[in-house]
Formats: sequence, C-alpha cells, structure tokens
Amino acid sequence: FPTRRYSDLKIKFEGEYISTLMYLKGLESLKYKLIWQDIQYTVTKYPRATVELTVVTINDKKGWIGV
Repeated sequence: FPTRRYSDLKIKFEGEYISTLMYLKGLESLKYKLIWQDIQYTVTKYPRATVELTVVTINDKKGWIGV
C-alpha cells in the first residue's frame, strides 16, 4: 500500500462575503480534493473581512502538496 502524506496549506485573504463564498466554491470544484480543516472569517470593516483558511491535501507521492 502506498504511504499517504498529509500537507496543511494555510491561505489568508481579504474580501467581502459573496466574493469569499465564490472563492470557496471554486476551491471545492478543483479536480484535486482538499479537506477543510479550519476557517476563520473576521469582519475588519463592514463589508470587508479577513479570511484565514487551512486545508489539507492527501497524497501518495513524494512532493510538496501533490496538487
């Protein structure tokens, strides 16, 4: 059996709610599957927010994150 490797990827960005939602839907539609581990959505000055997202990739090959 191949060894599975897990890699955390932290993404931080700013945006409004709808643009953030569209970005997250785009991530979900990638051919590479990502597991959401954590998301922090903090309104900085309405309607803008800072988003910190941690996703995990699963890979059976050596390499950075396999995507």
